[in-house]
Amino acid sequence: RLARDANRWLWWSAGGLTILLRALHLLLRVWVVPQIPERRQEIEAALSEAIQRPVRLGEISAGWSGLQPRVGIASLTVLDRAGQPALVLPAINAALSWRSVTAGTVVFSRLRTGGLELFLRRTGDGTILLGDIPLNQGDDNRFLEWLEQQRGIDLERSVVHWDDEQRAAPRMS
Repeated sequence: RLARDANRWLWWSAGGLTILLRALHLLLRVWVVPQIPERRQEIEAALSEAIQRPVRLGEISAGWSGLQPRVGIASLTVLDRAGQPALVLPAINAALSWRSVTAGTVVFSRLRTGGLELFLRRTGDGTILLGDIPLNQGDDNRFLEWLEQQRGIDLERSVVHWDDEQRAAPRMS
């Protein structure tokens, strides 16, 4: 009798979990994902808060690729504290990972961009900066920590601008 009760409990639990997951998927498909393009300013504010730098987004589109939500962003610019571009992405296509639910932050399973433009600078003391974001020292690396969580980043036709103050060299691109 105990084995039969445990088996029944297991089936009811599995059925309940399946119903819960299907309801969550339906909620996301019908209500959440279609509203993403309308929430551009909120997304900009959340990204800016997360990486502690101003972020500007172009037009956003959202939809589904099978069971995975996808997002397209016409342009993304991360500004440094002086308001100058530190990172410019003319177009982004991304598939959101379901790990975002447990990670507490946006995690992409695929992140594809073309025409990436990076502005890197080495200061006289050897600090390497992306805009004004230190890459090789300091504790304020929220942007890099977030970037490390992403899977499958594809970069096409990218340009890196390198200013080397330590060697007093002209900009290389």
